[in-house]
Amino acid sequence: MAKKKSKKRIFKKHTSAEGKSWPYRDKNPKLKKVVRKTQKRKYTHTKLTIIPKRYQSNFLTRLDYRSELYIALSNSYDQIVTDLGGINNISRLEIGLVERYVFLEFVCRKREVELMEKLDYSPEAIQEVTRLTSLVSALAQKLGIIRRKDTAVDLKEYLKEDKTE
Repeated sequence: MAKKKSKKRIFKKHTSAEGKSWPYRDKNPKLKKVVRKTQKRKYTHTKLTIIPKRYQSNFLTRLDYRSELYIALSNSYDQIVTDLGGINNISRLEIGLVERYVFLEFVCRKREVELMEKLDYSPEAIQEVTRLTSLVSALAQKLGIIRRKDTAVDLKEYLKEDKTE
């Protein structure tokens, strides 16, 4: 394939109020024409609108915030973090496990829907769904199923504590 040549845009001379042309050729005779290459703006999506094939840390930040996928996954993420006692009470390791759990849970649901739509009940497909389900349940056990209380203090409770002291 032949390479397309970029279009060159030649700018017209501008004249000042004094009648001198721009660029001032009388001062610099080497200047012949002002030439700029125009660059086409590439309209590419920088944010993902589908879930990536493989897990990547902080994958939620790489998703497009306007997509339904991001809204559903971030709601799930927020609910789990709230159940674990809030973002201030969990470690960085637990945050990574929550992200991985949200990712695997969505992949598992997506794979189950694909199997039901295609009516594919082959042993390999069923084994894949079973493996994904066991991974999701193992992560849930590591995170803990019991809700933890958030240690953030309400303003009313803080004022009550302050008055008693």
